[in-house]
Amino acid sequence: QMLDLLIPGSSHRRPTPRPLPFIETAPGFFDHLHEERGLREASIELYVHNLRRFEEYLSRAGQRDLSAVSPSVLSTFTIESANALGKGAIGSLCSHVRVFLSYLYREGVLSRDLSESVNRPRM
Repeated sequence: QMLDLLIPGSSHRRPTPRPLPFIETAPGFFDHLHEERGLREASIELYVHNLRRFEEYLSRAGQRDLSAVSPSVLSTFTIESANALGKGAIGSLCSHVRVFLSYLYREGVLSRDLSESVNRPRM
């Protein structure tokens, strides 16, 4: 508000919130985390952050269809992520992607459970 007064024409508004990752493919995932797994909002926000990273990677890799994701794509994702993240962060990322992949398999989005394909790289 102060910037609006000092600089005419400037509008210091909050950015529009981004949609949840994979909301089109797995619309019930975050409800599942809250209702079935009993996660708190802070924990769910970590899932949002990590799955957004995964979604962005798949987009860059040209993997728009989750049912076509392979273990090699998942392996490349974890290796690339490990180069950018610390030990704790990569562990959290891999754990969240495993839970997400298990959910997709349970819901019939994936024909096989790929969660075992996501392993924390040795550092």
